Amino acid sequence: MSFLPLGGLAGPSRSWMVYVAFNVLFNLPHQYCTWVRVVREPVVRRPGHVWRVGAFLLLAFALVALVRADLLGPTNEALLVNFMTYWGLWHLVAQHIGISSLLRRRGGEKDARGRRRDQVFFGLLFALGVVRMHAATALELNVAGNVSHMWRLPIPREGQPWVVGAAVALFAFACAWHLGRAFRENPERAKFQALVAANTFGAFFLTNDILVTTIAVTSFHNIHYVGLVREYQSGRAAADGSARALGWGDVGLALAYSLALNGTLLFSLAAGQVMLVALVALHYLADGRIWRFREDPSLRRYLHAYGS
Repeated sequence: MSFLPLGGLAGPSRSWMVYVAFNVLFNLPHQYCTWVRVVREPVVRRPGHVWRVGAFLLLAFALVALVRADLLGPTNEALLVNFMTYWGLWHLVAQHIGISSLLRRRGGEKDARGRRRDQVFFGLLFALGVVRMHAATALELNVAGNVSHMWRLPIPREGQPWVVGAAVALFAFACAWHLGRAFRENPERAKFQALVAANTFGAFFLTNDILVTTIAVTSFHNIHYVGLVREYQSGRAAADGSARALGWGDVGLALAYSLALNGTLLFSLAAGQVMLVALVALHYLADGRIWRFREDPSLRRYLHAYGS
């Protein structure tokens, strides 16, 4: 949440610099953690089609950027600003649901309907946040003076205050209904979900800068993701002598990976942007497989802090 005041101090014309710092320190290092699991664990590498799709995306986007840099404008509008934004939001929602499911197992909750309630809860919070951004902000990205606009919902100007008010009211009602029940059933899960709700509200309702919103919700996701991978690798290392936990060497490698990818932007803005998009897409595809219990039974064994 500290990114909210930082973004406010920077202002709309300079918030992209805060975004770059966030990307270097949080976003790409958390992506490195995905590659740690992919490289170090043979069981994760089995779904080969994911990597073939990822390689195709990387090559296709890089060729578009290098051969036809003039296409980056419309590509940026359609791909970076719209499709990837909403795919990214779903990625965050899915992780919140997944962690809630782990905490349900740890608390001994066996109610299958509980997971569906979590899905509705997180999906609704993010949907209401998106509606508020559409109704109350310019929905534009200002990166060093290069302004891109997101596609907007057709909300009449005179109806915008009512839409925002309704979104706030529904958000508060959803939290009171869901979190009240959660604190009675499983206080540990409830605390996590309350933190998610607070972060989501702050990110979507307390700033009008879409870059700051992205930073706030994604850095929260990044921190939890690194913690999950660290917990998993530690559990695996304790049970398997051939495995090793994340260490300070990984911190250095994660930052080197981050700096190297961001450095490509200095040589070619077009190539750097599409390379980052392709790697983010590959990260989403990989995460869609490597955290499924039915795909990898070792998750139950090595996430020992979350029980079985």
